[in-house]
Formats: sequence, C-alpha cells, structure tokens
Amino acid sequence: VASALQVLRPERLLVHCLREPEGFFWELVKPFVTLVQGRDVETIFGNPVRHYAHKADIVRLEALIEHGGVYLDIDVVTLRPFEPLLNGSDVVMGRENIDGLCNGVIAAKPNAKFLRLWYDEYRSFGRLANVNPWNYHSVVLPNVLAQRHPQLIASQPFDIFHWPLWDDNGLRLMFDSFEYTYESNKAVHTWNTA
Repeated sequence: VASALQVLRPERLLVHCLREPEGFFWELVKPFVTLVQGRDVETIFGNPVRHYAHKADIVRLEALIEHGGVYLDIDVVTLRPFEPLLNGSDVVMGRENIDGLCNGVIAAKPNAKFLRLWYDEYRSFGRLANVNPWNYHSVVLPNVLAQRHPQLIASQPFDIFHWPLWDDNGLRLMFDSFEYTYESNKAVHTWNTA
C-alpha cells in the first residue's frame, strides 16, 4: 500500500475488505486510504463461490468495472509509474506464464469492455470440465480473451509485474539472491501466499 501511494500517487486508494485490517503497518497507512466494506461473494450467476481467493477475484472485477483504476494484490510492491504502459488501452495486465495473464495487477478504465467480457464468463465458474478450477477464471481465461480481443487489452511481458515467479526458483531469486536487478519491473508480485 505504501509503495502504491508513493510511486503511483493515486487521487485515492480504496481498500476493499470484509473486515478492517489490524496491526502496526495498517495503522501507518490507514490515514491515506479509504476503507470499502466488501461483500462476501457466495455465488456468481448461480454458481457457488467458496474459496476466498475466488471471491476476491470477483470483487476486484466488480470494483474495476465500477471505478476503473489500478488493482494491486496486497503483496505487490510498485517500483515505477504505470503511465507508459497505458498507451490508450482500456486494460493493462501482465503475463504470468505462457498460458496466462495474472490478475494480481490490473489497470483499467471504468466499464472496460474487456473486464465486462471477462466477468460475463463467470457464468461457467466451477462448471467447466478439463480445466484447472484454481486459476482458470483468474489467469487462463483473461489470456484466452486477450487472444480473442487483442484490441481491448495491452498485455505486458512477464517481467513488468510478475517476475520472479512464485515457484521455488523464482522465490529463491527474489528472496535469497541479488542476481535479479528488476530493471524492467514496474512492480514486483512477492507471491506472499506461495
């Protein structure tokens, strides 16, 4: 949160959550953010949503469709401004791997068509055979939509937001080495839940 305030300099920073965070660091940033009471997503288009990560995926899409702006996972540290990436695009996302765009960092205009198409695809949430239910709607599907509608999104290379990766080698590179220089990164996803 502090790096986003310092580097991105937003007009306002909204923190969506079911209950207010606690602790020393929260107290430091609390005066600079607006707390938004989140909702506990139980279903989407009649499909049950059980895991907190999937609930958050849906809330972030709804918030970006309504407000636009930049969404950052709580474990993302911003290093450089994002403006050069926008280039008139309605949505910007970074590649996580060959098959996916990671939803840990999203910049979007309000009511962006790409986000609305993505949200509408949640009609199939939990009902698709032969897909990994963990990351299909959050990582794989945005990539599929980007391939179908490249004019609606500026897909960024993996090293803009999401490198090093969440695997053992990536975490070692990030936390146990000075080998990687972050020259290309606009942000670093620290994969706190990895």
